[in-house]
Amino acid sequence: MHATLRGTESASAIWVRLRVLACVIDIGRLQLGGCKYAAMQSVAHRCILALQTGSQDTMSKAKKKKAAQQVVQVPVPVYQLHVALVGSTPLVWRRLLVAGSLRLATLHRVLQPAMGWNNAHPYEFDLGGGRYGESGLDVPDRPRLKHAARVTLESAVGELEWFDYFYGSGAGWQHRLQVEAILSPDAGLRGARCVDGANACPPENSEGIEHYLEFLQIIANPGHAQHLQVLATLGGRFDPAHFDLDEVNRLLARIRD
Repeated sequence: MHATLRGTESASAIWVRLRVLACVIDIGRLQLGGCKYAAMQSVAHRCILALQTGSQDTMSKAKKKKAAQQVVQVPVPVYQLHVALVGSTPLVWRRLLVAGSLRLATLHRVLQPAMGWNNAHPYEFDLGGGRYGESGLDVPDRPRLKHAARVTLESAVGELEWFDYFYGSGAGWQHRLQVEAILSPDAGLRGARCVDGANACPPENSEGIEHYLEFLQIIANPGHAQHLQVLATLGGRFDPAHFDLDEVNRLLARIRD
């Protein structure tokens, strides 16, 4: 497509073209796989830019002002993700609906309250060998982290069926994120929403999954020599089956990308 428009099309005609293009993109999302759809979006964005650029040569000042007030929204798919704490028994898991436009750095902020963490430690995403995290937190002898704030969920995932999220220093906590479905765009979903889940995540400063499983055995046995001592470190109680869907969504509603 040429970088500018020929002729003297009206502003309204140009914006009709843009709206039709957005609808075509939406239909393409329903019919194409992840990579093909991503390629289609890339072409669409270039088309929109060409239409907008070309229109500047033919529009009057008033029409330009009116056109500038109109924004073409390219439909963004919604990802249904099943998030599970690897190695946990019973399984600690959540099911989330996440806008594909969300940056990975924001997805990290979503996963923290969704799982029950306090965002007190470093994090890392591993997507098919591509590692994303916070700038300046690179680990010696490992490939440099890509900046998680510079890539969206949709562009990073592509056609992957699952990817991993690590949280915490040392052994850390590994979460497996399964892409269960890619759903139609939802204008009401600007970030993320939790739709299901079960069980509480470990206490923030537990020393890995093996330590947590041992911890569960101790608090489940009042006769254990360390039972009272362990409970005391948690304020006297810990319910491994606790999960409050409403509270999770209340916290998620505060997050902005």
